[in-house]
Amino acid sequence: MAQRGCACRKAPPAAFRGEGAGGRDQAARQKRGVDFSVRVTFIDSSGVARTIEATAGMSVMEAALAHHIPEVESDCGGSCTCAMCHVIVDEAWFGKFATASKNEASLLSLLEVLKPNSRLSCQLKLSAQMDGLIVHTLDPNAGA
Repeated sequence: MAQRGCACRKAPPAAFRGEGAGGRDQAARQKRGVDFSVRVTFIDSSGVARTIEATAGMSVMEAALAHHIPEVESDCGGSCTCAMCHVIVDEAWFGKFATASKNEASLLSLLEVLKPNSRLSCQLKLSAQMDGLIVHTLDPNAGA
């Protein structure tokens, strides 16, 4: 007599096993809410570059603080009220982010050191499309 296999023991579809071709696998993982890494390079005011891996969905500020990146600070915890997390987004990446909100633009306008590609890192969310992002940090004592 042949045994019947239990449907619950069947192998999951390929998309759920992490198989697939390139971007399709990453897109499938994103749809399922699976974490994936995004590489971010922080270049400090003295030119030292530090590349980290962060989880997509984090803000650039959260990633920097989690990896103890110098020159990125936060007094407000990412609520866009202090401007301590000011960074300069590399020109090649600047247009990939949504434009600054009115609140962020207002805070940026109060800074002494402001560039056209200045942003508050707490407002920059990491996604798969941001893999390889480059941001420049500023000496917190500059302009003091």
